[in-house]
Amino acid sequence: MCGRFTLRSDANALAQHFGLDEAALAAAFPPPRYNIAPTQAIPVVRLDAAGGRRELVVQRWGLIPHWARDRKPLPALFNARAETLASKPAFREAFRARRCLIPADGFYEWKAEGKSKQPWYIHRPGGGLFAFAGLWEDETCTIVTRAPSPALASLHDRMPAIPAPAAYEAWLDPARTRPEDLLPLLASPPDLEMYPVSLLVNRAGENSPACVTPAQ
Repeated sequence: MCGRFTLRSDANALAQHFGLDEAALAAAFPPPRYNIAPTQAIPVVRLDAAGGRRELVVQRWGLIPHWARDRKPLPALFNARAETLASKPAFREAFRARRCLIPADGFYEWKAEGKSKQPWYIHRPGGGLFAFAGLWEDETCTIVTRAPSPALASLHDRMPAIPAPAAYEAWLDPARTRPEDLLPLLASPPDLEMYPVSLLVNRAGENSPACVTPAQ
C-alpha cells in the first residue's frame, strides 16, 4: 500500500521532470511536505481538458467513484490495486479515461517489529523526483499499488506503482494507450533505497525534516 509520502522538490525540479510550465507552478507551489497523508490535498499531473498538454492540479487524496454521487457516501479509496483496475467498478472507468501521475520524492512504509511498527523511508538513490501511477475522479484521486519489489518485500506485501519517465505519456493519454497495455508500464519499479526513521511520522500532522531523519 501507500499511506504516506513526501514532496520536497521545488517548482523548477517539478516543471523539468514532468514537462510543466515553470512560471505557472512557481506562484502557487506549496512549501516542502515531509508527511503527506490520506485526505489531504496533493498536486496531481494529468492531461488538460483538450488532451494535449500536461497540467498540475490539486486534488484530495482519496478517490470517490463517479457513480457514488447518487448513492450513500462511500469511504474514500486511497489505494487501487493494479491487478484489478480494469475489473473493479470503483476504478474501471477512471482506469480507462482518467489516469494521472502523483509527484513524490519518497514514501513511507511500516515494518512490524514485535508488538510495534518501525517506519521506513524509501527514496531514489541520491534523491530526486518520481511519480506514482494514479487515477482521478472530479476533485479526488488514488494511488495505484502493485506487488513489492524484492528489496521492499521485507516491509510490506504492496508498494506504489512507479512508472519510468519514458512511460509517463502512455500512462496519461487515454487516446494513445489501451487499458490492456498499461500494466506492463508498472512492472519494473526503479532502484530504491530505504532506511528507518523517527516515529514522528506516525503523526499525520507532523511536517518537518525530522520525519525523514534516520532513526537513532
